[in-house]
Amino acid sequence: MDRRWPLSGSGKRRKCLWVGPLAPLELGSPALPPRGLGVFCGEAEGASNLKRLAPASRVGESPCACPELEEPQPSIPWWQGRVASLAFLRATLCVGSSLLLGCRLAASLLRTWRGFEKTLHRRDEVEGPGAGVRGTAFWLEVQGLWAGLQRCPKLCCGEAVTGRDPWRMLVSALLRCERLPFPRLAWAWASSWPTPGRPRGRGLLHTPPTAPSDRTAPVFTRALAFGDRLALVDQHGHHTYRDLYYRSLRLSREICRLCNCVDGDLREERVSFLCANDVSYVIAQWASWMSGGIAVPLFRKHPEAQLEYFIRDSRSSVVVAGQEYVELLRPVVRRLGVPLLPLSPAIYLEAAEKPAEGQGQGQQWEWEWRDRGAMIFYTSGTTGRPKGALSTHRNIAAVVTGLVHAWAWTRDDVILHVLPLHHVHGVVNKLLCPLWVGATCVMLPEFSAQQVWEKFLSSETPRINMFMAVPTIYAKLLGYYDQHFTQPHVRDFVRAICEENIRLMVSGSAALPTPLLEQWKHATGHTLLERYGMTEIGMALSNPLAETRLPGSVGSPLPGVEVRIVSEGLQKEGCPYAVHAEGDERGTKVSPGFEEKEGELLVRGPSVFREYWDKPEETRSAFTSDGWFKTGDTAVFKDGKYWIRGRTSVDIIKTGGYKVSALEVERHLLAHPSIADVAVIGIPDVTWGQRVTAVVTLREGHSLSLRDLKEWARGMLAPYAIPSELLLVEEIPRNQMGKVNKKDLVGQFYPS
Repeated sequence: MDRRWPLSGSGKRRKCLWVGPLAPLELGSPALPPRGLGVFCGEAEGASNLKRLAPASRVGESPCACPELEEPQPSIPWWQGRVASLAFLRATLCVGSSLLLGCRLAASLLRTWRGFEKTLHRRDEVEGPGAGVRGTAFWLEVQGLWAGLQRCPKLCCGEAVTGRDPWRMLVSALLRCERLPFPRLAWAWASSWPTPGRPRGRGLLHTPPTAPSDRTAPVFTRALAFGDRLALVDQHGHHTYRDLYYRSLRLSREICRLCNCVDGDLREERVSFLCANDVSYVIAQWASWMSGGIAVPLFRKHPEAQLEYFIRDSRSSVVVAGQEYVELLRPVVRRLGVPLLPLSPAIYLEAAEKPAEGQGQGQQWEWEWRDRGAMIFYTSGTTGRPKGALSTHRNIAAVVTGLVHAWAWTRDDVILHVLPLHHVHGVVNKLLCPLWVGATCVMLPEFSAQQVWEKFLSSETPRINMFMAVPTIYAKLLGYYDQHFTQPHVRDFVRAICEENIRLMVSGSAALPTPLLEQWKHATGHTLLERYGMTEIGMALSNPLAETRLPGSVGSPLPGVEVRIVSEGLQKEGCPYAVHAEGDERGTKVSPGFEEKEGELLVRGPSVFREYWDKPEETRSAFTSDGWFKTGDTAVFKDGKYWIRGRTSVDIIKTGGYKVSALEVERHLLAHPSIADVAVIGIPDVTWGQRVTAVVTLREGHSLSLRDLKEWARGMLAPYAIPSELLLVEEIPRNQMGKVNKKDLVGQFYPS
């Protein structure tokens, strides 16, 4: 039973002794705790100045001086001392049994660790290994208690406790704390164990030595922390993170040797590479970064003239080529005088080997990654010529970590990759995000509706649970579904498998037609998550992962992103434009009088690119005077979400997930011997988003068919930029300035 010994004072603030885990012991009777028992003393009603009694351990020693005990004490009956001793024994047995139970609980937790770590290490994926453990509520409670002990000014008769037998004091404090029940302590203790499969560290909380301290460092700096986890599955086989790391390291040395770089830092020289959708792409990308260069991805379907333009415009120092593209690039690099580095077969199949001592990572990557150039993505602009958008490592890391947080990426995810790898959607969203968190990416050489459905329905491991694509791909998948899955029981099976196995499906790069969204939901049970982004800004807006998604909306700003909807013609004081709405991930504020008013979408944040490569004037004109990037898209904020209405400039056509410059296509078509005048417009299309349509005036006495035009343009334009429709007119209407009103032109030929 509870007993108390009064020390001094009277009334409501009587001094008491706390012994072990028991409640305050009543000391109204003439009894003292047994000699040698460590206790805490304080006021009965929660005094803050606790004092620890240091008992004498040998005969003749005086106990620690404490004025509270100098008054005479009554004699102690022998039986009351025995009762106190039994109480202490009971407390000791309690602690022992609790420790045994804790060990058994920890063993049970370790057996089911894989399921538990999915939640425990959620922050681990964004902030580096170990962050998730530090972020658990259980560990924070223990840390807070220990910090409180260290801050307490007087625990040992007026002396500070820092550095004095800390474990004994911590255990005593834990036993005294009634607000921290044992199951939570046991859980916190189990949380401090290293994750199975990871190397053990020295401290209670393990942080692998390969984890980057700089959160803007590229993804390869995290690879060794994931070790032998499966990173990629492609046509060549299975590849672990360790494989990717050491193969990339080997290739980076070859790049530096070819560029005569002795210190292993290219200092932002450009490295162009053309690789298939397989492990070779990742290795070429990582090797470019390991050697200190800027990666410039090329696309296999671009014509030779366009590949030459990209290599020349970026002033690349070396071109890396996959085995299947060496012959395509050889004449190009010969004309430009740029060295060509073909990838060896070892890149695809050879087992990873740790480099010899002195040839490893060393300190060559202790660089300031934040403002270093990372990648140049070539994108069409309103000027017509492709521009290289240069993103830094900070820009890319901001996009990746924002998506990891918003879409709850974990190392248990498996994504199916079918997109080209020369734009943000395929590179950042579908490749760097899974590699950032230690997940698995299954890569197909190119899109095949049959193979995608086979992967969705397969029971083989790794099993797909995420998919991202452009609306055109979803339309083609539905076409295959309608043609091959005709029986009701087959369709029920397909829907059940997709609902059970796949957790997230995302659509982007073009507007998603509402009928397509509804058909996909009927077929798979999934409401596609729409998001908004572009080459220059990465991802800016996204529908929620768990909440209701409004068809046609692109949701709200992602973490770290700020957006505005503005009108340039309505300037206010101190601002070059009128702000309709302004928001971030916390919410959006709408200006009075501008509710549901359309305007141009502006974006600001760490994900916004650094510059258009070697084009300072275009870079300056792309930003407002106060630093916001002008997207060129018309948007509106209503119903608590953002909605994209279309391009502010009609000269940018979005078709099948690609952005096509109408001015660039016009420039090429005007070189045709039969074409006198041309205007290229985008016609709305359910499958492709927009169709590239050429409105043409022919030269006198000439004729031209769509088939002839496609055949002629195949060597000059990318496949998706070739017009899919040809309209012949006597004259293209132009204004006094010689410009074509393309909105009126679209309305003239397609009134609906």
